[in-house]
Amino acid sequence: PAGLELRPKPRDFTNPKFHELRTDGELFWVIRNGTERTRMISYSPSYITEDEAWMVIHYLRTFTKKAGIG
Repeated sequence: PAGLELRPKPRDFTNPKFHELRTDGELFWVIRNGTERTRMISYSPSYITEDEAWMVIHYLRTFTKKAGIG
């Protein structure tokens, strides 16, 4: 419900277009550095390690399988 108030709206990670357009490297950069004009902040290594960022990416990529894609 809180996501309804966010601008821009949160991503739909089950959308196949999202996964087609984003490389793992791009996702890694966003996870570590945030995204301008959003509430996604930059994380210092004390908050999320490189290994944890890669775990998040691997988890995100499972959403396409759950949606019957790929």
